Amino acid sequence: MTANDTAAGTESVVDFYRAKAKSVGIVLEADDLATAADLQATTDDIAALDAALAADGRTITTKSGTVKMHPAVAAVRQLRMTRARLASVMDARILAARSTSGAASGGQTGIRGVYTGDGSQNQGRDNERGARRGKGRVARPRAGRGA
Repeated sequence: MTANDTAAGTESVVDFYRAKAKSVGIVLEADDLATAADLQATTDDIAALDAALAADGRTITTKSGTVKMHPAVAAVRQLRMTRARLASVMDARILAARSTSGAASGGQTGIRGVYTGDGSQNQGRDNERGARRGKGRVARPRAGRGA
């Protein structure tokens, strides 16, 4: 969402998350609002880079005449991952605040690199595997090691 979208009546990212939090009966704290502001800035940067790509095209010609990929392509890709990660963090924080236990509901892992679940599904799987095969090097000695 860009400044033009906001001027046209579309809500900003911060307003979107305020409304989402209000719908579940919570108020966003300062750190939540800072994360939402970062999400808004990332969204604005993506819009600016998309406009540059629309004007310049996906390739540029260097001074030496070589055609190469526009640097904004990689920047937009990275910013989109950042935006997805920030959005998953915001959603997890709202879910955690809404839940009675204070933790995000399990199984909600978000984008790779940001883990918002409680880890119960992984702990259960690891405990099950550990019970089947034993634990440590005693249970799985390597050749030539141990007594």
